[in-house]
Amino acid sequence: MKNEIQAERMRSYFLCAAEEIVKAEGIEAASTRTIAERAGYSYATIYNYFTDIGELLSHVRSRFVEECRGYVLDTLNSELSGEEFVYQAATLYARYFVQYPAVFALLFCENIRKNTQGGSITPAADELFLSLCRDKIDTTSHNFTRYKLALQGLLMSSLNKRE
Repeated sequence: MKNEIQAERMRSYFLCAAEEIVKAEGIEAASTRTIAERAGYSYATIYNYFTDIGELLSHVRSRFVEECRGYVLDTLNSELSGEEFVYQAATLYARYFVQYPAVFALLFCENIRKNTQGGSITPAADELFLSLCRDKIDTTSHNFTRYKLALQGLLMSSLNKRE
């Protein structure tokens, strides 16, 4: 039990360091060496807890998806419904990614690396906006799909101009 707690703590150090680096400097700066250095360990130590940088970044992606979901849901007026709810959810979703453009790049622009078994690591980010609105509006409609794609396109355009 104690070893499991220690291993989870070590994994957390590396994940937090990777999140900080991505938010501050972008995905390009997130190497095993820079992550380990930020966490205060040798880069070889990462491989005791993750098979490769792809696995580590997969966990980072998942954590960013949950962070964005939490930000939107904690701020959102849950009493709204329909179009008003979707509008406010979209505004908060966009606000999160404008604040953290490197997170948007990691979730939506970065090539998805292969894991050690050869399969793609698919981020839950593709379903994030859908999952935020699923209970308040018909997310299977073509209008919702267009809205979601337009939102991502606008974010992509806006964030590219910042670079």
